[in-house]
Amino acid sequence: MERTFERRQHERFRVEDGSLAMLWPASSKIGQIVDIGMGGLAFRYTAQSKPKNSFAELESEIELICNRHRFKSDALPIETVSDLEIDGCGGDLYPREQRRRGFKFGPLTDEQKSQVQLFIQRHCMATASQQIQGAK
Repeated sequence: MERTFERRQHERFRVEDGSLAMLWPASSKIGQIVDIGMGGLAFRYTAQSKPKNSFAELESEIELICNRHRFKSDALPIETVSDLEIDGCGGDLYPREQRRRGFKFGPLTDEQKSQVQLFIQRHCMATASQQIQGAK
């Protein structure tokens, strides 16, 4: 069995449904947050067209949003580390490409770190590794 090397320095937490992230300033793309940690996050979104690498470079900040708990973070600096196709939806009539995009946070201020910690405390259910183990 092949072992994978985990590059993350921070634990990731599975996020409850209804927690969103919005990229900006280039696209205002909104997606559902899948998991988050103090080092970054991943979110799932519907692609309107094929991704362009140069476009990802223009998206330099992200906001965390949860309407259920009336939470909205300041803009957090990010860098895209992955953008992968996942199973699509929409059926044959309106096929849409579903993607999962991973980000690492840039340097965060103390206030931004506090906002990420508060988001994790209020909106996360379990660590990502606990969720995977529970599914086995």
